[in-house]
Amino acid sequence: MTLLAEVDKLLSFLEAEIPGNINTPKNQKLERSLERDLAKYFRRLEQAFPYSKLAGIYNRNVKESLASDANGAIDPVLSTLKGSLDVILNGHAVRAYLSASAEMISWGQTKAGIPITFEGPPIQDAIAYAKKHTATLVKGINEETKRRLAQVISEGIEGKRGIPGLTRDIKKEFSDMSTMRAKMIARTETNDALSQAFMDRSKEMGVKSKSWITFEPCVICEGNGSEGVVPLNHVFGSGHDAPPAHPNCNCALAPSTRASK
Repeated sequence: MTLLAEVDKLLSFLEAEIPGNINTPKNQKLERSLERDLAKYFRRLEQAFPYSKLAGIYNRNVKESLASDANGAIDPVLSTLKGSLDVILNGHAVRAYLSASAEMISWGQTKAGIPITFEGPPIQDAIAYAKKHTATLVKGINEETKRRLAQVISEGIEGKRGIPGLTRDIKKEFSDMSTMRAKMIARTETNDALSQAFMDRSKEMGVKSKSWITFEPCVICEGNGSEGVVPLNHVFGSGHDAPPAHPNCNCALAPSTRASK
């Protein structure tokens, strides 16, 4: 076996030993599942968009009223599909949270020798996390969708794209949402659920400290990773107590039963 292959094997082993790590095959499968569901949701938005209203918005061409015109067109569609988005995000948050919880409990039993004093998965914790987090997330996703569409319509009017051109621009924006945006949301939200479960179970299990493990790190995450082993309640330099520190963050936390320096 070559040195490079040995290093890859070691890294894979280390990744697998970190509970709640988004880079493991099991948790990447969770991420891809959410990505697929979000892609379908954005395609449904594209199909339901009231393209017949574009002519009225375009012909009025009043800059001051553009935002309200655009929102007036998309708000009913977002409202109609809100229940679908709630179900997608709630279900995923619960699955990811329970997955990380099981990994933490297994780590405590097999690696750290921590006696587990409770039985079964913490379903109520998972449901409470999903309910609280999803409400804010759905609002944020819808607000960003409206902002993007208003910008596309504004640029189309300014560029005199006409109704056919504006229609193509909107369809392209929805296409981007169903690929790049769906992937970004899936990774970020999967990591958030995994990290929240890591923190909740760590407190219950008496884990003393943690460290920020970087994967393809940015400047923000490199700084967090350089802080080493820190107390469990420590807030890292980025202002976060756990990943994700930014959209698309694929870092993880590693637990430790020893006291931090």
